[in-house]
Amino acid sequence: MALTKTSQTYQDIEAAAEDLVYGTVLCIDPSIGSQSSMPGWAIYEAGLLTSSGVLHIDPTGTQVERLRFLGGVLRSLFETFDPDVLVYEKVPVSAHGGGRSQVGHASLLMASGVVLSIPGPDYTVGIMPISWKKLVRPTYRKGDEQDAIEIGYICIEEARKILGERDADEAS
Repeated sequence: MALTKTSQTYQDIEAAAEDLVYGTVLCIDPSIGSQSSMPGWAIYEAGLLTSSGVLHIDPTGTQVERLRFLGGVLRSLFETFDPDVLVYEKVPVSAHGGGRSQVGHASLLMASGVVLSIPGPDYTVGIMPISWKKLVRPTYRKGDEQDAIEIGYICIEEARKILGERDADEAS
């Protein structure tokens, strides 16, 4: 199963395809930190996973403290790795929060806002959970760090397909 060519995610991957495959990609699974979830991150360079981890945020801090901490740590990641592309899990706006509490869902939306507010690369790719979870590898196991790794892998693989199609079109 692939992303539909008319989706915003596909179009964003298509625009960033060369940088996704050959550049530095920072992938974020957003969260403001809770007992059950922390933000995960991964770095791909030239299509290869080179670093990943979890951003540990004190879940007992206030929402504002946790969001500000997230922003500071993300700025450090951007400065350290200077990514060409930011890939992030795009949290859907939903009245029901996808099975989460409204407070929990609102926190994820705020965390996504912090991720997108950091000055960064020209290319940004947001991929919704419903899209990327259909494309996971058989070896994928749920987890904050693993989610960031997988969304990056999926976007890079989609970019490789797009570049392969471009090469085939040019050759014919």
